[in-house]
Amino acid sequence: YFYAANVEGLSAEYIRSLYAYSGRCHALPAAVKHKYRQRGGTGVYSGPDIGQPELQYEAEGAAARVCGWDYSRARFSLGDGVTEGDARYPSAAELDP
Repeated sequence: YFYAANVEGLSAEYIRSLYAYSGRCHALPAAVKHKYRQRGGTGVYSGPDIGQPELQYEAEGAAARVCGWDYSRARFSLGDGVTEGDARYPSAAELDP
């Protein structure tokens, strides 16, 4: 799923394109996703496939098994050493090799 704030509406075509983009991102090999990891990378991807489960919201319990890409128009990052201009998301070349 995705969450959109402060928009009046999104066309069905645009929503389909978001899901298609998301599908291509999730299909990337773990080695590529690792570059974009939340902790120690660009700060936008988490998942057990790269050894960084989603941050837990409960102190007790099993680690999350979901994989997620965080996106925001406003620049923020959980990543280390990310500087302005760093690619935060997979490039077109990575998505369509």
